[in-house]
Amino acid sequence: MVKFYSNAHTFRHGWEDVTLAFWRKYPNPLSKHVFSCDVVSRTVDPVTKVMTSTRLIVKQGIKLPAFGERLVGRNVGMVVEKSTVDPVNKTMTTVTKNLTAAGVMTLEETCTYAVNKENPEWTDFSTSATVTSGVYGWRSTIESWGVEKFKNTQARGKEALQNVIVRIREEKGALLAGARAAKDATAGQIAAAAAAAKQKRTVYAAEWQQQCDDDDIYS
Repeated sequence: MVKFYSNAHTFRHGWEDVTLAFWRKYPNPLSKHVFSCDVVSRTVDPVTKVMTSTRLIVKQGIKLPAFGERLVGRNVGMVVEKSTVDPVNKTMTTVTKNLTAAGVMTLEETCTYAVNKENPEWTDFSTSATVTSGVYGWRSTIESWGVEKFKNTQARGKEALQNVIVRIREEKGALLAGARAAKDATAGQIAAAAAAAKQKRTVYAAEWQQQCDDDDIYS
């Protein structure tokens, strides 16, 4: 029997910030089990501007129950992630599936990120996962464990993403503050230069007038 789980959440942040946070999610102190994340392929459609990517994610230190250790024999796993990003319609879809121990249990997760219909400054996130196992006699136990494990991992992953979003917004704030400071400094420099130039013109005019008076040009 296939186990199914779904969940939805609304991030009170723009789609650009949320999707950028997705690509900057690792390394993350809340996802220490993720050892590496490498891009295998990436293409961009020149017409639709849709970007399609495939990444290989390696996880380590995965806590397995006793039956899992006997069946799998290791706590390092690989996951393949395929994603499509549509910057025009502002949608992103990711599909992840485990490669390691797929003969024991397969977990496939689909996530979507889209602009909230009521508030364009927010982002709707939805996730659904299916867990299947073909191990005779252990199928139900393995699938139930997989669903519970996914729930816990998904909750931590959402928190990790939120932390990255906050960091991105702080970085943006710092950049904007720096730009404003630079603009103000430039404006001040321009004003100072203009004042200096005006002062020089005044001095030159006074000197010229004095010279004219001395030479009796107007007499």
